[in-house]
Amino acid sequence: LLLLGGAAAQPTESDSMPEPSRTNIQSVNLRTAFLVGQEVGNPETLQAILMQESNGGLAGNVGNLSSPIGKRSYGVMQVQLSAARSVLTRTPQLMNTYFPTREYKSLADEEIIALLITNAEANIRIAAHHLKIYMAISKGDWNKAVAAYNVGIGGVERIPEPAEYH
Repeated sequence: LLLLGGAAAQPTESDSMPEPSRTNIQSVNLRTAFLVGQEVGNPETLQAILMQESNGGLAGNVGNLSSPIGKRSYGVMQVQLSAARSVLTRTPQLMNTYFPTREYKSLADEEIIALLITNAEANIRIAAHHLKIYMAISKGDWNKAVAAYNVGIGGVERIPEPAEYH
């Protein structure tokens, strides 16, 4: 109990549970994920994926280095090269934003990987559009879309439905 002016005060939630501290990088990336998420739907889910994949941008920019280059994930949202290519071909405004003078077919893998690693906002936007594609494929089922983001759309079909809870 806290004593205020001689009277005992009840502890508040803020007394017992301090706010988690965020670095500037995390704050900027979380805000970007929220704003981009508002554009494509469900901003909180995009923020949750950001925190899971890279702790908001504090973890390394390249996923499992022992994976072949085509299977590695890059940047704050851990986007695979194939996913980024898929989004760039389907989303001309992103292609024009990040590669304005280029044709999609002329982009080298290294250029896309460099964008994913060095530009957190681009990484978040590409990931958001990738999630939006999965939302369309899963007919609006956020659970399936998020699972597909993690394991791929083919992997979702192999995930068993949860048993009913009694």
